[in-house]
Amino acid sequence: MNNENEMKYGRDTNRVELYRVVPRSVPFAIGITPSDICNFKCNYCNQSTVEGIKDAQILKWEDFITITQQIEDLLEKGKDDLKIIRLIGNGEPLVNRKLPDMVAYLSEKKYAKRIEVTTNGSLLTHEYSDALIDAGLTRLLVSVQGTTKEKYKEICGYNIDIDKFVDQIKYFYEHKKQCGLYVKTVDVALTGNDDEKKFYDTYKPICDVVCVEKVMNACADVDYSKVTSEDINHVTRYGGEFKKKICCDTLFMYFNIHSNGDVDCCGCKYPPLYIGNVYNTPISQLWNGERHKAIMLKHLMGRRCDIDLCSKCSSIDSFDSFPEDNLDEHLDEILKKVELL
Repeated sequence: MNNENEMKYGRDTNRVELYRVVPRSVPFAIGITPSDICNFKCNYCNQSTVEGIKDAQILKWEDFITITQQIEDLLEKGKDDLKIIRLIGNGEPLVNRKLPDMVAYLSEKKYAKRIEVTTNGSLLTHEYSDALIDAGLTRLLVSVQGTTKEKYKEICGYNIDIDKFVDQIKYFYEHKKQCGLYVKTVDVALTGNDDEKKFYDTYKPICDVVCVEKVMNACADVDYSKVTSEDINHVTRYGGEFKKKICCDTLFMYFNIHSNGDVDCCGCKYPPLYIGNVYNTPISQLWNGERHKAIMLKHLMGRRCDIDLCSKCSSIDSFDSFPEDNLDEHLDEILKKVELL
């Protein structure tokens, strides 16, 4: 199937040229992990491995409040605004039953313009959907793991009622109010063009954006040769040309807070490169601190391979940066700015 007109991006395409606005006193997006525990064991995710996810736990409400207070402190001290808060992570956010309360709290505080949740959608009910929508969620991203119960079992080891699952997605779409709905899957969860067509035919009428992504070599403990027979090191997440990059752009844009308080500035990578812990050091000092600065400088000087995890990371190439995000042609210019921090 030629899905050139079907393929949509899961990220905002209205972008400023990143080199013009970095370094930033506040990241573009902050990710908060409501749960590192997942009810799926997707074969392309570290959840499926013996190693699993380190210190997997559910984020406690009092720890969530501590994190939000630190975000408020960061915004008060910084001169830039925060675009998005993502309730996301290596687990399933809906496992945390306080999730609607978290969305409502963030919505009331107005820390960011958008509040997003990324989920496998299996725990959605009409009541849970209503609670998220009424809380002020601005976008729900649902990751689908196949078009049949057999494929779900193969990909993530989960017994799903497909008809009931689709009904829950349809319900959310019909009641979503201010909330956008993005439905995606990965190529390894589909079997041939007919299955891809079935995916689009099923979800395109009941969501705002639909997409098939390419599986990424994102988890260190996953043997991707057992996941797909294709060479995944030649095409990017959204099907673009795989280009080697010198400098990681996510390092300058994103800040992720895990349920145990560890933080990183990576994109789709596990394990990520941690730069500290919010329960030991405030977010404002981590984002604008020496550890983050030192990593940025090494990337800008073309020395990212001096950092062990960065030297092994292929997400820098496969995450599919937009042209506006690529910093490689402006490294000296940005380096001078970062050195002055």
